[in-house]
Amino acid sequence: MNNRKRGFVFYFDNILAVESLPPDQRGWLLSALCSYADRVWQDTSVGIEEVLDLYPQMSQQASVACRFLAAGVLRDTQKWLTQQELRTRRREQQGRAPLAARPASPAQDSPQSLERYRQDVELARRVLEESRREDEALSAKES
Repeated sequence: MNNRKRGFVFYFDNILAVESLPPDQRGWLLSALCSYADRVWQDTSVGIEEVLDLYPQMSQQASVACRFLAAGVLRDTQKWLTQQELRTRRREQQGRAPLAARPASPAQDSPQSLERYRQDVELARRVLEESRREDEALSAKES
């Protein structure tokens, strides 16, 4: 699919599940949700458990919240995929070229931009992990 999904929705109804978490866990939760949302639009068989395995730092409470939020991401993604399919069919019926046959914008999904995104995500993970270690060291000192 050439029409890349560009994001996911966070509903304000879910804020209580996130606010109850410590700040570092909120970060891990957001990282896991972003990773899941980026994978699931490409393959709806991807499960949240696969993604949670990549974030062993997440507490049980954060994992539960992530599973709950991921269900909404999956629901919205399935709806988006259905809409994309309907639009493609409509274009074909109208004799217009599908999006895949149209020229893409130069920056859209270029290998360089995807690699830069992956590097940014990895850097964010390392910074968050270092911050967590510093917080633990500070807590240990205060004890």
